[in-house]
Amino acid sequence: MAKILFVGDYLLNESLGVMRLSSYVKSRGHQVGLTFRSEHGSPENFIRHVREFNPDLVGCSVMTEQVEVFRPIVELLRAAVGVPIVWGGAHATYRPEHVAEKGLADLIVVGDGEESLLTLLDRLDSGGRVDDIPGIWARGPGGWVRNEVGIIQADLDRYPFPDRDLYYASRPVLRNMGLKRMLTQIGCPYRCSYCFEPSMFALYEGKGKVMRRHSVGYVIAEIREVLSRYPTRQLHFSDDTFNLNRKWVYEFLDEYRRNFSVPFTCNVSVKLLDEEMIVRFREGGCRGVVFGVESGVESARMELLNKRIPDETFVKAAGLLRKHGLAVVVNNMVCLPGETLDQAVRSVKFCLGLKPTILRTGVLKIYKGTVLAGSVVRDGLSAGEDEFMVQARDDEGSFYLIKNLGALSFLLVRFPFLARFIGGLLRLPEPILAFLRLLNNWPEMQFYSISKAQGFAYFAHSRRVFVRGMSSRAGVVIRRGLASR
Repeated sequence: MAKILFVGDYLLNESLGVMRLSSYVKSRGHQVGLTFRSEHGSPENFIRHVREFNPDLVGCSVMTEQVEVFRPIVELLRAAVGVPIVWGGAHATYRPEHVAEKGLADLIVVGDGEESLLTLLDRLDSGGRVDDIPGIWARGPGGWVRNEVGIIQADLDRYPFPDRDLYYASRPVLRNMGLKRMLTQIGCPYRCSYCFEPSMFALYEGKGKVMRRHSVGYVIAEIREVLSRYPTRQLHFSDDTFNLNRKWVYEFLDEYRRNFSVPFTCNVSVKLLDEEMIVRFREGGCRGVVFGVESGVESARMELLNKRIPDETFVKAAGLLRKHGLAVVVNNMVCLPGETLDQAVRSVKFCLGLKPTILRTGVLKIYKGTVLAGSVVRDGLSAGEDEFMVQARDDEGSFYLIKNLGALSFLLVRFPFLARFIGGLLRLPEPILAFLRLLNNWPEMQFYSISKAQGFAYFAHSRRVFVRGMSSRAGVVIRRGLASR
């Protein structure tokens, strides 16, 4: 059977997507390995490890903000290891033409990867052709062959549980982390302009239902396996919108309450929250939820970002969540096209008015291929473009200050009276702001029940990412915290 080695970058982070791929192809007899560039120090040690594994295929699951880090890894592999490289994940799915144009891979998996990767490994094992597999772009002598995606597999329960041992067996810092992440469904029904998710509906038009979910029984069985095998203090459901489908959610909460005592957190849409659901969440074991405001200026949120939720819905939901003792994590974005300092401060103050447990304020990144990127260019709100993003126009010249709002989140939540001094706080020296950015991780650790020892161990393994960002080009900070998908 064929052997695939998944390669990660400098962030020691478990990918549920890679886990799912691994368990499926292993169940069909193939061999799977995993390594991170950061685990080997010198390039020579890294290449030695790859050669010792002797893969038939090297796999990279890449987000757009990781491309700059993976580029030299690919160059290193190409120069020293003579096996094909396949890219999958978000960037490969939403911008396969970029991966192809830049020669970053020999094969590109577009969309769901389980069936495509299995077929690819089967063909490599048998010596068959690999340029006609649904969902895979293949580079050949005559250029790229762009195969359409295949029919969507509607029944997610047909796949085995994610292969957590792929990460945990030799990485105790991940295995012993008190937080374990779960995924019960694929897809998001909303059409926010800054997100790539709407592109999935166009990609799979006529191919089946994009939104799919495991049965309650499958999820309960997976949780039981995780709790029986790995140290776990809390679960987080990384679904984009966990509270979709009230009937499914209530059935799950009843089963969870009957079977487990470990608390959990989840991502929700406030549009679907009411007091009955919040009470059921609390009684079912939920200790907190995460939702996105994205802009505290209602007109920007609803028109520019196409997040059609009015202020009053957030205010009502946050009040009910606090009433029933659930922690509230609010995601917010600044440096929107044309945004002034006053507007950005208003946005943050609205979020503070929700009295969140945690406020995450990040800089909006307008990725090429999103609806927002197209509208910003069309409407003259762009300040230019680079390889990956469209730059938002900074009419007031204040983005250099606005971006510092994220560093103040912990202080502003803990000491709301400081909001009146935001103007001065934004001008603090960079070393102090850098310290405050690190301090923002403290409430995240508390929210996700991560001990200080575990948090420091994780930081030590991935300090390059925390200090410098995922890429030196973008200086990206992990906006969704330790429980990001």
